[in-house]
Amino acid sequence: MTASPADLPVPEHGLLLTHFLTVRDVAVSRRFYADVFGGEVVMEENPAIVNLTRP
Repeated sequence: MTASPADLPVPEHGLLLTHFLTVRDVAVSRRFYADVFGGEVVMEENPAIVNLTRP
């Protein structure tokens, strides 16, 4: 899965905050943030991006 800049999450209003994490196992971390926090996987790898948007 690859994303173009148009595919990346952009808020209609408010604030966009990005955190970069260095992890040993990207797949495990990606799955954790998607499953535990209900995130949407935007990009699988290089970099992995999980959208944790709150309403």
